[in-house]
Amino acid sequence: MVIMIGQRLLVKSAKKEKHVILTDMRLLANIIVAMRRVKQYDTLDCKGVLYRENFEFLREAVQFLSTTVGGSLKAGMRLKIGYLLKKLIKVSKEHNIQTNEMVLAEETDRFASLLDLNWDFIFYTAQLHCEQRSSLRKPQEMPVEGDLPKLRDFIVQEMATLVEDNYKKWDVHDFILMRYLIVSRLTMFNARRGGEPARLTIKEWKDAKNDVWIDPQFVEQIDDPLVESLLGQYKLAYQAGKGSKKLVPSLIPHDTAVPLQKLVEEMEELGIPESNPFLFPNTGGSNNHVIGWHSINKIVSMISDKLEKPSLLIADKF
Repeated sequence: MVIMIGQRLLVKSAKKEKHVILTDMRLLANIIVAMRRVKQYDTLDCKGVLYRENFEFLREAVQFLSTTVGGSLKAGMRLKIGYLLKKLIKVSKEHNIQTNEMVLAEETDRFASLLDLNWDFIFYTAQLHCEQRSSLRKPQEMPVEGDLPKLRDFIVQEMATLVEDNYKKWDVHDFILMRYLIVSRLTMFNARRGGEPARLTIKEWKDAKNDVWIDPQFVEQIDDPLVESLLGQYKLAYQAGKGSKKLVPSLIPHDTAVPLQKLVEEMEELGIPESNPFLFPNTGGSNNHVIGWHSINKIVSMISDKLEKPSLLIADKF
């Protein structure tokens, strides 16, 4: 059942982000393990999660998984579990109907009604907390202003060093470092979600490089030297945002465009598969892209001794 829900989510996913789907599969497995611990029943399986008689054990497992050691609520985790249970209900019901297990399909419907009736009691507080996100607006939660130019200068300098050394033959470590640097630069410069610039594809970069998103009629009418100068300093890329319909823009500064082109040129030399469409691919023959949070965290850790509060330099807080 865990593998089945992973397969269904992968088919449904437009972006085919395997790491997100694997996270859901691991979380579902953790729910099963937590329910076994609570119920003291070692043979409970994934189908048992959706039995009405096990609902109280499920409630305790949800509370266990979404509460810190100190007793505070992990709101994002609790809400994630709630939505994962809804996905599990759909996949389980579809499987039961397909295999002609109509009694189990009806039981799944009853469990879904029970979950809906208890949703406010279990998940409402977490949902409210996630919607407000008030802590991110507090001044003390914002990055220290003096840390920002230090991070930017370090990234730009390291990118320039890797690009300007014409005699250096890149190895996989140079490729990975440049990938981390560019992802961090674009994420911070555009104030984007950690996963958005990391998902840019080679096609989206080529469109930006060729100014596909710049209206030539608009360019012809420009008579302001400042606007004309800005157009020459940036490349504009568009990519899918959090949803499936929304496109979000990313500005690529001139100091990053040349390193980006160098990164693309080195892909073939380092054995990145042609089947990998991403601009920031994982190495080792993978068809996935790098994780944005990991990229930023890696770069920040390299200069953490020069920063006042490096822990605040993440995409969410930025």
